[in-house]
Parts: sequence; structure tokens; C-alpha cells
Amino acid sequence: MLTDQMTRLRTSILALRNMRNAMMNDLEQGNRTRKRAVSDLCRHFNGARASMARRTKCERITGLQNLKRVVDAHRQTMRSDLTGVRQAWERKSA
Repeated sequence: MLTDQMTRLRTSILALRNMRNAMMNDLEQGNRTRKRAVSDLCRHFNGARASMARRTKCERITGLQNLKRVVDAHRQTMRSDLTGVRQAWERKSA
């Protein structure tokens, strides 16, 4: 009777130990999988960020060059308008 109970207790302990080991193995595997997934996601984010930085740099440079052309055109127009005004004032005062 006592040996039967001891045998059942030992069997239960072994079953619980096996269940704990299986659970720990599952947790370790899950952690490895999550680490891999996070690493892949970070690599993807880093690549996307670098690509976006290159693209926006080109867009900023293009926009700045366009702005310079527009400002130069306005300056040229202003310069010719001022020249015309000066000539008009010179004719008026002479």
C-alpha cells in the first residue's frame, strides 16, 4: 500500500518534471523565435530609414536648387525693374 502510493507519487513527480522541462523548452524556443523576429524587424526599419534618408536628401537638394532658380529669376526681374525706374527718374529730372 505504501509502496503503491510512493510509486504513484514518484510517477506524478516525474510527470510534473517532464511537463516543466517541456514548458521551459517551449519558452526558450519562443524567445529565440521572438529575438529573430525583432532582429529582422529592426533590420527592416534600419534599411527603410536609410532609404528614406537618401530619398528625402535628394528631394531637399532638388527643392533647394529649384528655390535658388526661382529666387535668381525674381532678383533678375527686380534688378531690371529698378534699372527701368532709375532711367525713368533720370529722364524726368533732366
